Amino acid sequence: MASNVQVKFRLDKTKGRLKQQIVESLRIRMRERLRPLPILAKDKMRQYIAEAIQRCELYQAVHSGEQVYFELGTIDSPVILDELILVLQDSVSASNLFVRKYGDFLRINLNIVAIRGDFNDALGIPGAEYDSTNKHGKISKIKWMEWLLKSPPYIQRFNVLFRSTSSSRTGGAIMVEGMGDWELVEFAGTLDDNFVTRAMSDYKISEKMQRYIYRKCNELMR
Repeated sequence: MASNVQVKFRLDKTKGRLKQQIVESLRIRMRERLRPLPILAKDKMRQYIAEAIQRCELYQAVHSGEQVYFELGTIDSPVILDELILVLQDSVSASNLFVRKYGDFLRINLNIVAIRGDFNDALGIPGAEYDSTNKHGKISKIKWMEWLLKSPPYIQRFNVLFRSTSSSRTGGAIMVEGMGDWELVEFAGTLDDNFVTRAMSDYKISEKMQRYIYRKCNELMR
């Protein structure tokens, strides 16, 4: 996720060389006054990411104790989702702050980048995958976080069995390797459409950041 935020200022009722001198003077002053902007924008983006995830349906379901797909193994999903938020927050960067002249305008550019497109940083969270043992004693990797973030809606060669097992946190259902497909409907996702990207979109982070940058520019220039 990347945003290029632009704010424009225009000087009216002044002509010629004097106007250009005033614009250049303002540009230098603005550049100095706006130095804190990247750090402020980065902190605000981190805040918005946490708020967006915490408001999404998946996070609410897990933290309310509902039995969702994460009940199919020995994982502490509320803790892992909170760790996911920290990983996503760590991915935020704000850079390339420029104040440039465009004729009578002064334009401010700031690049804000968040969340790696491949989500590989999120897949490295401890507990993002776990081992499942079938009735024959064969151990298989259950990559549940990868399925949520970057997989097709059907996961081949895994079934859900209902039997008593010590490897299931609920003592009931456990996902094991099999010959059929396991359909992830409610929370399954792809790189372009998963619970994280939907949370960002639903929370309208881009619009919020645009308004925040505009407001903060005005505050810093006072």
